[in-house]
Amino acid sequence: MYRKAIVNGKEDVYSSWFFDNNSLNAIGNENSNEDPVGPWEYYYSNQQLNAIGNFNNDGEKVGKWTYYYPDGQLMKIESYNEEGQRHGPAKFYYENGKVKNEVVFKNGELDGKLKIFYPSGYLKEEISYTAGREDGPGRGYYVTGEKYYEYTYKEGELDGKFTYYFNDGSLYQKINFSEGERDGLYEDIFINGKVYEKGQYVGGKAEGHWEWRHFNGTLSNEGEFKEDKRVGVWKEYYSEGELEEEEFYNEEGELNKIISYDKKGNKHTEYTLDGEKLTSYIYYNQEGEVLSSSPEGKASYEYRSFYPDSFRFEEGRIKNGLKSGEFKTYSKAGYLSSLTNYRKGKKHGLAYDYHPNGNVKVEVIYSDGVTDGLYKEYFENGNIKLEGWFLEDVQQQLWKEYYPDGTIESEKYFLNGKLNGESKDYDYKGRLRSVEHYSNGLLTTIEKYDAEGNLYQKQLLDLGSGKINSVYNNGNVSRTTTLRGGEYVEDVILYHENGKVKRHFPVKYGKIWGDYKEYHANGKKRESGKYVNGKFQGKWQFFDIDGNLYVEREFQRGDLNGTVTYYHSNGEIDRIYPYRDNLTQGVVKYFSASGELQMEKMFNEDIPASYRYLKKNGEYTDWFSLNNGNDSLVAYFANGNLSCKQTFINGELDGDLEYYYANGQIEIKREFDKGVQIGEDKEYYSDGSLRYSVTYKDGFKHGQETYYYSNGQIKAVYKYHYGSLIDSPEYYTPKGELVQ
Repeated sequence: MYRKAIVNGKEDVYSSWFFDNNSLNAIGNENSNEDPVGPWEYYYSNQQLNAIGNFNNDGEKVGKWTYYYPDGQLMKIESYNEEGQRHGPAKFYYENGKVKNEVVFKNGELDGKLKIFYPSGYLKEEISYTAGREDGPGRGYYVTGEKYYEYTYKEGELDGKFTYYFNDGSLYQKINFSEGERDGLYEDIFINGKVYEKGQYVGGKAEGHWEWRHFNGTLSNEGEFKEDKRVGVWKEYYSEGELEEEEFYNEEGELNKIISYDKKGNKHTEYTLDGEKLTSYIYYNQEGEVLSSSPEGKASYEYRSFYPDSFRFEEGRIKNGLKSGEFKTYSKAGYLSSLTNYRKGKKHGLAYDYHPNGNVKVEVIYSDGVTDGLYKEYFENGNIKLEGWFLEDVQQQLWKEYYPDGTIESEKYFLNGKLNGESKDYDYKGRLRSVEHYSNGLLTTIEKYDAEGNLYQKQLLDLGSGKINSVYNNGNVSRTTTLRGGEYVEDVILYHENGKVKRHFPVKYGKIWGDYKEYHANGKKRESGKYVNGKFQGKWQFFDIDGNLYVEREFQRGDLNGTVTYYHSNGEIDRIYPYRDNLTQGVVKYFSASGELQMEKMFNEDIPASYRYLKKNGEYTDWFSLNNGNDSLVAYFANGNLSCKQTFINGELDGDLEYYYANGQIEIKREFDKGVQIGEDKEYYSDGSLRYSVTYKDGFKHGQETYYYSNGQIKAVYKYHYGSLIDSPEYYTPKGELVQ
């Protein structure tokens, strides 16, 4: 079909090609060999322009060519020389309109700088090319602009140092290349500058002795490589230096045996393997006696494993050397903690985690070892907490969060693990509070709504970049910061509704980094500590509504490691906890507000194991067993007065908890149901007058929380609904006058 038309700016008579539905596919002309010549335009079936450009008389592209996505968005612009080769600058675009790549071609080959950009439009990487091959220095960048890595190519192959950096510019990883192969020293480095992993490559293969270290510098793992295969004995160590495990490999790199040890050096387990299949096992107690073992000559049998202190850990069935069917795991306190189905050694089908009270905590579906299907989390009270979909371990579609009473808290849509589309946030009554719009993980719009559902503020961002200045419905600022490509580049400051600063997050290099501060609504300091690379580090302090220090915690890379100390309001030490890798480990000491020892309690990886206290003669009692967190305790001061009463079930507090002053007055009274706090929580002054009261429901503050002066006047009032603060706090003077 011929018709007169204007194609790429030139008016002429052209031929047209059509899709099966008779919509236009292309328009242009051909020579006698049916090669395209002159100007051409190509279209999608939706009639959006696909590509536009010119052909020479030999049917080769020449000059400028422009391509579009099906929605009309620009896809790329490139140029061709008279020989039909790409030549000159070219640009490629994301569907969101941002530049994706910038390149330069010379006679059909890349020549010069190739620039790669993040979807937000910021530079991601620069690579040097010569005659179609990588040649020269290259560099990668964080979206916030800091250097991420740098390397060098020589005639198309990596050559020399390849170095990675943390956001602050400190070294993260270094490896040497020779003719495109890893060759020489390899090191991974912690943010504190200590080496995490160290070894050698020869001709692209790991060789010789390799070692890994804990953050505290002690050895974590070590072993030998031979032609990229583990050989000989590989050892793993606890963070305090004790041998934890030995793995035995043959010369072909096959794992044949595993022996594990407890922290006292006792042999705990011994596995023999044939590839991935378990051929035999033995579990020992701390005296070296066999707790369980595999039957000789059988490929299928019942399997039972134990913690180092002989409490059961896991039970199920081994079939042909692999886990098969239902496997149950138990906490150190003895309750069922998970139930997982296996097929040929891989998780398959429904799996459950459980709370100490027996209710389901997590429900997930596996398919050949990966999460695939509906995922659910539950509160201790049995109500749904979170639900959404996984597809091959990646979040997809709608995810919902709920308040403890079942009211919807948020709705978020995910596409390939990234927020995409609307994310809605609701208050405790289920009223829409805010809507955020995302495009492939990048924030584009923030909408704020009042209690009646009216939109009162709308902020626009450029694909995760721009200033955020959110306000409350009363006009006071609620949040300020600046984003670049979805990362923070300015301190994040949150405000109370009364206008006072609530939380101040320091930002450096796109991370929460530096000194953090948080304040009560009355302006008193609530919390302070240091972030390093987005994680808690060092000593963190927490303060009550009067600004008094009430707890100090020590962190390493976001984990509790060291001492946690609680204080009474008068500054005296309340409790001292030793922590190791987020678990209470060792003796915890408890003191009254006047400094008298209430008791000492021994913990074994968070489980209360035993306790003791001082007798009237000043000597300690013997250690009383708590039956692995399933017993009651009654302790006394050295003067003979009751100091505390507690009961544990499944390692968790259960029933009434009471602490006393040395003068016999009650100090604290609380109630628990298998680890979940319920009912009234009351604290008293040493003269018996009420100091604090609140009610808990299903583990959350629910109702009015009241602080009192020693004269009986109310000091402060907070109101909660299942843990959510629902009104502005009220503060009073010692005379009962409301503080404005």
